[in-house]
Order: sequence, then C-alpha cells, then structure tokens
Amino acid sequence: MKILIAAGGTGGHFYPGLAVARELLLRQDSVFFIIKKGDYVRPLLDRENIPYFAISAGGFKRSLHPANILVVLKLIFGFFESLRLLIKIKPNRLLVMGGYLSVPPALAARCLKIPVFLHEQNAIPGLANRCLSWLAAKVAVSFPSSKDVFGKKAVVTGNPIRKEFLSLPNPSDARKRWGLVPGNLTFLVFGGSLGAHRVNQLVIESLEKLTSFVDQFQFIHITGPSDVAWAQSHYKSNGFHAYVDSYCHDMPSAYAASDFVIARAGASTVSEIMVVKKPALFIPYPLATGGHQTANARYLADQGLAVIYEQKNLAGGEFVGILKNLMEFPAQWQSWWGKNPQMEINPAKSASMIADLVRESVA
Repeated sequence: MKILIAAGGTGGHFYPGLAVARELLLRQDSVFFIIKKGDYVRPLLDRENIPYFAISAGGFKRSLHPANILVVLKLIFGFFESLRLLIKIKPNRLLVMGGYLSVPPALAARCLKIPVFLHEQNAIPGLANRCLSWLAAKVAVSFPSSKDVFGKKAVVTGNPIRKEFLSLPNPSDARKRWGLVPGNLTFLVFGGSLGAHRVNQLVIESLEKLTSFVDQFQFIHITGPSDVAWAQSHYKSNGFHAYVDSYCHDMPSAYAASDFVIARAGASTVSEIMVVKKPALFIPYPLATGGHQTANARYLADQGLAVIYEQKNLAGGEFVGILKNLMEFPAQWQSWWGKNPQMEINPAKSASMIADLVRESVA
C-alpha cells in the first residue's frame, strides 16, 4: 500500500507521524511525507531514508492581521502543489497529523477521492482538524475527551511515540552519561524545542533558597538557546550538580536518568511520560490554543500521576515552597506510578493502532 503522511512544522506534529511511518514501513508499505517548504525536519527524513515533498503552507495569526493575506495565498499554492503531487504519487491513503500543513493536501485528496485520515494530538482538538473532520474517513484521537468533538469517526489510539522511549537505559548508566552523581535524586526540567523561559526562571530563581539540598538532588535542565549560559552559571554558583544544555538529542536517556519531571504539557510530553512512567509537575503554556496543554496534563493529574500548576499562580516564592515539598518528601511522589493505573490509552501501541486504522478498507 502507498501512504502519504502530512506532518511537519513542529515536533509535536512530526514525531508522531514519523512513529506511524516506521510502523508502516515494517509492514512493507511505501511511505512518503509532505512537509512545508524550508521545514527543519528534512535532515530527519533523509536519515530515515523516507522520501518527502515540500509545499507552501502557513499558519493564521489569531487576529485581523495583514499577514493573513499571505497565509491565504500560501494555502492556495499549497493546494495546487498537493494536487499535482497526489496525481503523481497516486497514494492509497493520506494521513494528516494536524496543524495548518494538513489543510492543502487534505482538500486535494478529497477532490481526488483519496481516503483521508486525521490524527489529533491534543485533548482539545485544533482548528485545522476540526475543520477537516467532515472529509475524513476516521479521526484518530490521543485522549478520550476528544471523542465527542469528532463523533462516530473518532477512534481512541493515543499519541504515537518513537520506539526509543519503549526501552530506556539503566538509570545509573544514564546519569553517568550526563555527568551526574549516580545515587542522587534527579529532576528533569524542559519546555518545548525552543525552551520555556518562564519555567526556566521558576526553577533557576529558586536555587539559592534550596542550597540545603545540594548534596541530595541534581538536575538535567534543557533550557532552549536563550537561557543556557544564564542557567549554567546559576547552577554552578549555587553548588548543584546539573547538566544544562539548549537542546536534548537523547530524551530517552534524559528520562532514564531522572526521577521527577518538570515540564510544559504538550501532547508528546504527556504521552512520553505515560510510557516512561515518571511523576511529573506540569506547568502548561498559558497561551496554548483553547488551553489544550492544561487539558492534556489533566488526563494524568486526574489519576494521581502528576500535578498541575498554572503559571499565573507561581509568582514570588510559591514555587520555592513547591520544590521544597518535593525534595523533603520524595516518598509522596515516588509511589505515584506504583498504583498500576488502568489507562484507556497506551502510547506504546498508538503507532500500530493508527497504522491498522489507515490500512483498513474504506467504504
């Protein structure tokens, strides 16, 4: 079977698509990608030896802005580029992973009567998938709360994660790899691919009030490019063992080395934590569309597997108190995942489920 996947622009859309692509390739299917022009994912696809094609695409600003005129033109160009591409490749199926990149190829596939499948990463569906759901054969959703939006077309699959997260290295070996103390409890702190400045601030500005814990606790902190030097200097001046970098190329090893995660709540992060089973403190990005990061995090928080703190409520010394509580009473959170929760979704199986869904016959 020949399957075309539209995924790119952000890691949250691309990496789930890549996980499905790998599963399809194992089944001897032919897989192609549609990405946007200039997309950063090109070398990743080259490394995977997966052919790809670039189209014009752009996202709308959430206001009446002159730049939206250019976005409309890009979508029109993208539609005709997609139409030519689909006629050339003649795929049996199109899988779109959400975001503005999904719109041109989905509309072109509809015109050519090629079955379209959507995947929605977040607990609160994005605008593109909401608008495109009318033309989809099925919609794979990552969280049960999304089912009502898409009705009978919705199938709960979870959000696919890469196979590297399914078998983590030994924690002690992973800590040595990061230059950390093997026996110390370790906090993993990160935002998105560009970091999260406010999360960085909350942690870094708390360090000087947590120095009584320097011999017990340590950090892996992925800051994004803007804050790395500032963060490194503060960990050093306050005496904490820490590995600090702008970007992490080996998140499975970072998870393996950690005992507790402090992070934003993108769908991929939440899905990874479901698989690696690490207790987490989520600080959802407050400007995420529709509050979808808070909704993502709530799936774990409602089961007692994570805690959520809204960024606006963490001013002043309040975050210091939260970290002190985590450090003074680790038994409270170390036992969270020992409850063996029964979750409706398992991201470890999501890529396989979506591959099954896409490959099934369509009436």
